[in-house]
Amino acid sequence: MKDSTFDSLYQTYIRPYFEDIKDSRRPNILYSLSDTLSSVFAMFSLKSPSLLEFEKRNPTEDSNICSVYSIKKIPSDSQVRTILDNVDADSFKGLFSKLYTHCKNEGILKEYEVFSAYYPVSIDATEFFSSQKRSCPTCLIKEHKNGSVTCHHSILSAVLVHPDKKEVFPLANESIQQQDGTTKNDCELNGVKRLLDTLIKEYPNESFLFLKDALYANSPHVELLNSYKMAYIIRAKAGNCKSLFNSFEELKATNKVSYKAINEKGEKHQFYYVNDIKLNKSSDTKCNFLMYQYTDIKGNKKLFYWITNLKIEDTNVAQLAKVARARWKIENETFNTLKNQGYRLEHNYGHGKKNLAENFANLMFLAFLIDQIQQAVSTIFRTIWTELKTKKKLWGVLRSVFVWVEIKSMEEAWKVIAQKYQIRIE
Repeated sequence: MKDSTFDSLYQTYIRPYFEDIKDSRRPNILYSLSDTLSSVFAMFSLKSPSLLEFEKRNPTEDSNICSVYSIKKIPSDSQVRTILDNVDADSFKGLFSKLYTHCKNEGILKEYEVFSAYYPVSIDATEFFSSQKRSCPTCLIKEHKNGSVTCHHSILSAVLVHPDKKEVFPLANESIQQQDGTTKNDCELNGVKRLLDTLIKEYPNESFLFLKDALYANSPHVELLNSYKMAYIIRAKAGNCKSLFNSFEELKATNKVSYKAINEKGEKHQFYYVNDIKLNKSSDTKCNFLMYQYTDIKGNKKLFYWITNLKIEDTNVAQLAKVARARWKIENETFNTLKNQGYRLEHNYGHGKKNLAENFANLMFLAFLIDQIQQAVSTIFRTIWTELKTKKKLWGVLRSVFVWVEIKSMEEAWKVIAQKYQIRIE
């Protein structure tokens, strides 16, 4: 897909979008806002370990970064922090939706649709940019048992996932702020309201199926989703939904629960479900409830429970459980990748006084999104990655090309790597 190459996506969407973001600084500035944003994006795109390391460039590397990322002049690390801190953190939301629309129009997301109607979106939060020495007014504070204190930021993300696909596509982020609450649960439950508003605004015509953890299995949140006419599958726990579990067991004991079993390759899948059951005693909120028991070839068993507003039937129950378990892809394929495969989400790139940390995170997620698109559609990217075995080596080799070989595009960089490693590209 020629229109989905790194160079095409960057020149069509990323750079023009950066140029359109309003710069509130005085005229005659030394470094443009678009160059600053592009420089930070380049740092995450190339997986430079820090701003300081990114600043240590030789003339060839400097020229290559400016050429590939259309930058006139790259600011220093201190200038990056000063400029980026004052950029509105909401500035990047429209760029995620533009890239989503591109992927959908190009057919990249065609196989992500489930139940002939929905795109599964996992929502979860993670900590990032933690420090015991630096903080900012929006930092969340964690007190440890040994008396030490860690300041950190937390971000709530919505990511398009699919149980049969490795690639995931971030749709929107929402910063969890100090005023959201004193506990983790309060913070997420307040922050998710803003995230849902963003998704409604940026993706008004999309039918998403939200996959969430047990924190959200409560009447107020379920009623909020119902009021928005949003589909959901939410993990349930007996400790949080005692009334629901008790009612289900009573129905199960009197054979009023539907049952389906599937045996394949020595594994057993058992599904127990009931539709239109009360979530709790204190409200009239109703949901559909699914219990799934998996038994492996050695006889080991695992139990899973979910609530949903999708009607559960014998024809869809197995797929529903499979889609529900894809919620973990936001942790495994998204957060773990961003923390452990070169992006360094947990590294403290800078707290700033306003929006610096959140803007670093958003630009990192954008670089990750472009990489995921490349992984999904680019033959040369996938072939080189396969030959080099690991993403760590892939990113290291890519940086070395920028350091020593004159190039004008990312496509040239991949071709240089293929030539040097004698990798045949079809």
